[in-house]
Amino acid sequence: MTASRLVWANPFDIAAEPPPLSRLLPMTLMTSIPLQELIGMIAGTLTTIAFLPQAIKIWRSKSARDVSLAMFVCFCAGIILWVIYGFMLGAFPVILANVVTLCIAATILVFKIRYGYCPFFI
Repeated sequence: MTASRLVWANPFDIAAEPPPLSRLLPMTLMTSIPLQELIGMIAGTLTTIAFLPQAIKIWRSKSARDVSLAMFVCFCAGIILWVIYGFMLGAFPVILANVVTLCIAATILVFKIRYGYCPFFI
């Protein structure tokens, strides 16, 4: 395979065809996981790990005063529905990402109730 087959002749030529995805991704990656599942897994990983800093901060400081209880109750309910939806579709990335997210969010919810409960449900 020559180098000219791997890149566009002129990247500014809007009429030129982009290279097919099969030339951009390694072949083993393309045959083992469908692209939409790979994107789903990456998206799920990123949105799930986004909650870790908050959980760690609450755990270390033993304070959840600035965390909204109502928001995390609604969020956990929504995540439960995402898990159910994932099972209905049989979508492994949706199920996995949301089960892990639910574990982290539920931990934050428990921390909020334990370390920063507000009787006004704020």
